[in-house]
Amino acid sequence: TQPETKSVAEVTTSSPEAYRSYIEGKVQLAKFAGAEARIAFNRAIELDSNFAMAYFELAHLIPWDPVAQKTAVLQALKLSENIAERERLRIQSYYALQIEHDASKACSILQTIVDKYPHEQGAYFELGLDYERMGQHEKAMQTYLKGLRSDSLDKTLLNMIAYSYLGMNQGNEALS
Repeated sequence: TQPETKSVAEVTTSSPEAYRSYIEGKVQLAKFAGAEARIAFNRAIELDSNFAMAYFELAHLIPWDPVAQKTAVLQALKLSENIAERERLRIQSYYALQIEHDASKACSILQTIVDKYPHEQGAYFELGLDYERMGQHEKAMQTYLKGLRSDSLDKTLLNMIAYSYLGMNQGNEALS
């Protein structure tokens, strides 16, 4: 049988304005404009308080406020039932890392994402970063390189490779 197909409104938001704010937040994230992204994600949540991915993205942007970050992660998880699998898995991974403090579990979930969705560039970044947090620089490097095989122009992964080389005390390789 065919898997059930849901409308975009069912898996994200039924509010076009909330969706526009969410997309604006993603655009601002790509520009490393965290304050502007935070404003856009908060606006998306104001417009649709059931927008799981807006809560998820907001949680990443407020690490200095652990109470608000935990609230956002828990809300994203609570609302993740109807969203697409890869987004649900990203939320579960972040929950494992930030709430359960289980980096190994987070890595396992992210590995599922990159195995099932090999073009999900953000998952390579998050997985590599989690390996870095655990001091597994070689695994992080392999993850970043695998992500680059998926998208050779991914500037974030190229940058992370340089940081990984630095973490392994290989400054010359980092510069190249």
